[in-house]
Amino acid sequence: MTELLPPSARAPAASSRRPEPPSRSALVTISGILVAILPGALVATALVMMFDTAPIRSTFARGAIGGIVGTAAFLVVLVLVTLAGIAIANRWRGWRCCAGTLGWLFVVLACLLVNDYFGSLDVELFFAATSDPPAMIVVAVPVALLGIFLLVAKRGEPPPQPARPVTGIGVAVIVLGFAMFAGNVAIMIFAPDRAIGLAVPAVIGGLIALMGYGIARRGPGWRIYTGSLAWFLIAVGGPIGVAQFQSSHASFASRLCMLATIAAMFIGIGWFVLWSKRREPRPAPEPEEPAAA
Repeated sequence: MTELLPPSARAPAASSRRPEPPSRSALVTISGILVAILPGALVATALVMMFDTAPIRSTFARGAIGGIVGTAAFLVVLVLVTLAGIAIANRWRGWRCCAGTLGWLFVVLACLLVNDYFGSLDVELFFAATSDPPAMIVVAVPVALLGIFLLVAKRGEPPPQPARPVTGIGVAVIVLGFAMFAGNVAIMIFAPDRAIGLAVPAVIGGLIALMGYGIARRGPGWRIYTGSLAWFLIAVGGPIGVAQFQSSHASFASRLCMLATIAAMFIGIGWFVLWSKRREPRPAPEPEEPAAA
């Protein structure tokens, strides 16, 4: 019967085939395995090398409740990181969020570890260290490399549809503005003598929350709001770092690392906001109606 049908009535053979699954990158699998193994391996190595002086041993020996709770919370976080690594390797739902979050978290953690190491140096540039061996650097280097490797591997396996994180940025701006508004209003209620000085920050917080609402809803002018916010963060990153550098009493190396970290954080967030805005498609122009004859 199929041979008697005309060619136009036959179902195309290609339509019966299932779409091929997207190709998987080996880097993503390797990065997930490393995330699942490396943090636990580093902790186990530290406990073996410092068994007599490890804080966890002295904490349980003294029976300090606060220390035991803190150690239990740390172990829970370690288990969650291991599960996130398994999710990344198996491409479970939400694995991209886990990879991006952990990647940037490891990079920031490495910066904090380097800052702590610089804080142990003497007050002049990078002279002799007071801590021997420099365990902070030994831990910071693999943590930073793991974070960078996670971010690079995630980009090697792009999603079926490009991400549009402008909504999340708008929500974050709403939360920030509302927190600023609510905090100042609460202080004004419980400390009326400071109401005049806190009125302006409260109004600014409300305006920031409204700006975030406009960004999240793609309201009129949201591109102007988003671009202004991004360039503001990029512009103030350096001055805020310099102000922190001058006001701190830590060593020169530690202040220098803090300056670089704060400036990079503000500039990175500003660049991310700009990148997110550019991923949003612009509305197509309306076709012009032909003029009446």
